[in-house]
Amino acid sequence: MKKSIIMLLFSVLLLFLIPMHTQAATNQTKIILDGQELILPIDVEVVNVRNNIMIPIRVVAENLKFNVNWDQKTQNVNIQQGSNAISLTVGKDQANVQNSTVSLNIAPQMIKNTVVVPIRFVSEEMGLRVGWNNKAKIVTLT
Repeated sequence: MKKSIIMLLFSVLLLFLIPMHTQAATNQTKIILDGQELILPIDVEVVNVRNNIMIPIRVVAENLKFNVNWDQKTQNVNIQQGSNAISLTVGKDQANVQNSTVSLNIAPQMIKNTVVVPIRFVSEEMGLRVGWNNKAKIVTLT
């Protein structure tokens, strides 16, 4: 009887530890912009959703000097750099690029009060090259 209680408690403990280990693994993803690693705030994560790398748009936009405007009411994010402009909406798999509608592989999402967007789509539309090293979990932007 005592052994079964100990095993039950051990099993419950393992259930609590497994999600924390998974969470820690996502924080290891790095973003390298022109050879320099971007420093992400502690509460911001790069996430992989259905094989799409999603990044917190504000972190990259601020480092690239893009203008980013967020409309909380419509959940719309507008990104602009010079004449390049993208409009994305959380939960919608279409974007407006230079007044044309473009389909996305995955819609922008709100995760922990942070808007994350597909890095490849946004970066390429803004004229950047994107690389992904799956083994090392590194996004490179040039």
